[in-house]
Amino acid sequence: MRPSRLGTVLLVAAALAAPRAFAVHTTASCASDPQAVGLAQRIDNLRDHMRRIEETHGRPEQRALMDLHLKAMQEGLHELRGRGTTDACRLEIMHALMEQMLRLQLAQRESADR
Repeated sequence: MRPSRLGTVLLVAAALAAPRAFAVHTTASCASDPQAVGLAQRIDNLRDHMRRIEETHGRPEQRALMDLHLKAMQEGLHELRGRGTTDACRLEIMHALMEQMLRLQLAQRESADR
């Protein structure tokens, strides 16, 4: 593995492992926040998109899924900005979006290396 790629893999692995050490992969802080209705479903949809991207091997199809995923992440950020959620909920959603962004970046690099 090239040094730059190894560094990227280690960074993403650390970023993805850290939340598992502190919390379950849910939006528990958002469960009782009336301003957060629908945000957990949005995150679940993003995770599903990412799973499909990682399972897809055809480059054109993978690129289309990546574009859709990026658009959904942008919409999620826009949606989050317009809501008056609690700080804990906002932090959880931002963390989930950051995780998705890192996974997307890694998938894009892997796709470019093929």
